[in-house]
Amino acid sequence: MKIHNHQAPRALLVIITASLLIPHASAQIYPSRAVRMVVAYAAGGSNDIVARALAQKLTEMRSQPVIIDNRPGAGTVIGTDAVAKAAPDGYTLLITPPAFVINPGLVPKLPYDSLRDFAPITLININTADFRERLKAEGSDPVGNTPEEYAAFLRDEILKWRGVIRFAGVKPE
Repeated sequence: MKIHNHQAPRALLVIITASLLIPHASAQIYPSRAVRMVVAYAAGGSNDIVARALAQKLTEMRSQPVIIDNRPGAGTVIGTDAVAKAAPDGYTLLITPPAFVINPGLVPKLPYDSLRDFAPITLININTADFRERLKAEGSDPVGNTPEEYAAFLRDEILKWRGVIRFAGVKPE
């Protein structure tokens, strides 16, 4: 359609009016609802403890709850598959262990494609030796230097997480 010079102001007015009538599609602030963080191991283990600490900080930072969903079993395949089948909207996250990269070579028919079904967000790596050195440099090493101090630290950590471990039905041997 050809617009003549005398029609240009009218066409512009129609375009502006139409744009004002169309509802504005603004980006939502993320997250606008609870986020589910799947841990492919049982509650109380090291992956769970790291996930819970991370979830607590994310909840504080974003003012939206981050809920831990422990899905252990089948060498992490159950939890990983749950995330692969979730809506790809950023509201279901997976704490992936080394098994994530090992399973494709070990399990002949995974129910998900490790490369296609997931998008990496960040690397979470806890190296306890580096972590302790950093704490010592800051003057706040909670572990201590003697075996007795280390044993006290472990006892306190176990006591702190015993409610989680009991809730998950894990019984000490």
